Amino acid sequence: MKQKMDFIGFIRILYPPVLYLFFMMMVQTVVGAVLMSIVGVGNVTNKEANDILMRYIQEMNVLSMLVSIPIFASIMYYDTVRDKKLNIYVPMNVQKWWKFLLIIPIAFTTMVGGNNLAIVLAAYMPGDFIDKYAKTESLIYDGSVLVITVSTVILAPIIEEIVFRGIVLKRLNHYFNFVVSAVISAGIFGIFHLNAVQGVYAFAVGLVLAFIYYNYGIIGCILLHMCANGFSVLFTFIGSGAEGSIKDIEFTGDLIQSALTGAGTFAVITVFLMIIIAAVCKKNNVENINQ
Repeated sequence: MKQKMDFIGFIRILYPPVLYLFFMMMVQTVVGAVLMSIVGVGNVTNKEANDILMRYIQEMNVLSMLVSIPIFASIMYYDTVRDKKLNIYVPMNVQKWWKFLLIIPIAFTTMVGGNNLAIVLAAYMPGDFIDKYAKTESLIYDGSVLVITVSTVILAPIIEEIVFRGIVLKRLNHYFNFVVSAVISAGIFGIFHLNAVQGVYAFAVGLVLAFIYYNYGIIGCILLHMCANGFSVLFTFIGSGAEGSIKDIEFTGDLIQSALTGAGTFAVITVFLMIIIAAVCKKNNVENINQ
């Protein structure tokens, strides 16, 4: 039986992503202060100081995620203990190893479809929105391959899946059915990215990740997120390189039509793969729900 949403429940759903943002800003502020004390605030202009901070943004992200992962993993564990005491605990699905292989192709189709969607959105959004997305894009891929891999491919999927699926989505499931919980959690996930283009992309990916959580649990979500980010990083460096930007794209009619077709095609393939996963994991889901 679903619980009734109240103010406490509302706060319990919203505070994890807000707290995560706070940790990220706190670590960046502390590290930035240390860097400025080393360089000497009076010896550099504001632009030079900003350039120094941006040069180490990936390292600061790594540090903030390393701080955040054990904290939010503890919150997720506390939720499990609390749910068991309240007799509302639903065990995570335990799938055979070969079923996890189905996550790899859906990670690829989600990434390619999402990138095509981003191109379509960028073609019609105001310049300020594109500038903000391009800045975010440059920050993600600014740094050594090793640091980017650790930050974007390994740590970011772990902390984001713990926060948005392991905590937020799981808590939403106590109040709403799966579809409503998936949409709300995906919406929060999109807003968290703080720019319109990436937000819409993240919302779509969040829906897929909610489906994966239902069928595989948190491990499946982390695996899909790692694979999708890994494919994105790989193709970025193989293709245009880290210096490429969405601002450099010439949005011709043919390109927009091609991107729209690509987004639609890969969306259909993704849905097809989701149907296969649902069929393969159906028996396991029924067993867990009946426990």
